[in-house]
Order: sequence, then C-alpha cells, then structure tokens
Amino acid sequence: MNRFLRPGFLLLFLMAPGLAANSQAGVVLIDSGGSQTFISNGKFKEISTEDDQPMILDLKNGLVTMLDNRQETYVKGTVDQFCSELLAMIGAAMQGMSAEGKAMMQQSMNMPGQQKTMSPPKVRVTRVGSGGKIAGLSTTEYLVTVNGEKYEQVWITDDKSIMKEVGSLNKLADMMTKMTSCLGQGMGLGASSLPESTSQYQELFKKGFPVKIISYEGGMAVVDSNVTKVEKRSISDQEFLPPRGFKKVSFSEMMGGSM
Repeated sequence: MNRFLRPGFLLLFLMAPGLAANSQAGVVLIDSGGSQTFISNGKFKEISTEDDQPMILDLKNGLVTMLDNRQETYVKGTVDQFCSELLAMIGAAMQGMSAEGKAMMQQSMNMPGQQKTMSPPKVRVTRVGSGGKIAGLSTTEYLVTVNGEKYEQVWITDDKSIMKEVGSLNKLADMMTKMTSCLGQGMGLGASSLPESTSQYQELFKKGFPVKIISYEGGMAVVDSNVTKVEKRSISDQEFLPPRGFKKVSFSEMMGGSM
C-alpha cells in the first residue's frame, strides 16, 4: 500500500525559518479505487473505501495502530504483540474444531494472489526496466515469479519527495515481512511459506516505494494497487493518532467485535 505547500506556508517559510522547521510536511497517495495513504515523517495511514478499519504504521517506534470506525475503538502495539494475540486467537478458535472446519477457516483467511506452500517458495525478482511515469512519478518495473510462475508485476519509485517522508525503507520492509510471516503461521503454514516472507521479495521493497502492483492468480491479472494521484500536504501528527473518544481495546476484542 499515496501519500503530501500553500502560498501562505511558503511565505511563512521565507519569513520565519525557525517556525518553518517545526511545520508538518507529508504526501498523500490516492489509489484508482479511492483509497488514500498518508505518509509523513516515517508514519503511514491507509484509508480504504472498502474497510472501516484503517491501519497506522509508525516506523520509528515500531508500532502498529488499527482503528475500528464502527465501534470507535483502537488497538496499538508492536508487530510482535499483534502477532502473539492473532496466533492465540486463531489457536483458541481452532480448539476442538474438525479437520474440515480448520480447512474452511484457513481458506477464509486466504488472500488473492497468494501462493502458499509448506516449503519455502522459490522467488525470483527481475528488473524489467523503466516503468514510465505513474502519477507523475518516475518508476522502475519489476517482475516477480514464484516457483517459475508469474506472481506479480511491481512498479517502484524512488522519488525524493516520497523517500523523504517514508524515511527508512528497511524498517518498512522489515515490519511488513514480520506481519506477513505471522499471517503464514496463522494460516497453519510455515513463517517463511509465503513469497512475501523471502529475502528476495524483501530486497525488492527496499529499492523504493510501490505505486502499482498487479498480482496473478490462476493466470488472471488482479490490480492490487494503482496510484493515480500524488498530493503534497501539510499533515499533522494528529492524523496518525486515534480520534478523540476512541476506546483502546485488545486485538481479540476488536476482531470479535468486527466479525
């Protein structure tokens, strides 16, 4: 899963450098489906048109926040804490469940475009070449194959305005890898059973920020994300905090309330 000066702000910058240094910067990436990703100073917030549970990532502090707009609740913690609660919740749900029931539960957790095997998949990432301009950003196109089959096409940008706000690509890749590995465990597979858990895949997302991804499932192409507009904005730190009045709950409480 885009993300950020107005005349008045520019005037303030020219007249008062000390004040400008404390101002907020940022970028907003807008997807073809209407989803928005806010990025500022190593923090991310994705708002989807299809989901009432926005997620916030804080790379500097290694924290994840999940909001539930319907219940006006939120969960906040490290990836390890989220993973621990997720696995405990899945384990409790599967206790006493029949083999058929477990299989159905695993199938319900499947995500489009994912190929799952018990053994580590053979992932190969090939640089196709220039991906042209996407939403005004210069990109490089890559092809990802898994066990010899086309898995994803990914367009990556290393545009300075985006990279400045992202901060550390390594931290972002590491956090996403941890979350993916946990998902693999949750589905009853090995932590390294998903392509996204491999070092080859991780290295791809340390080259820049993805602005378009097409995944392949059964030979069918599915557009996972496609940034169509980039807006530079002044984004307040408040954007990355739970709204006032939201109640902090546990992960299991949120998942139980949203099911």
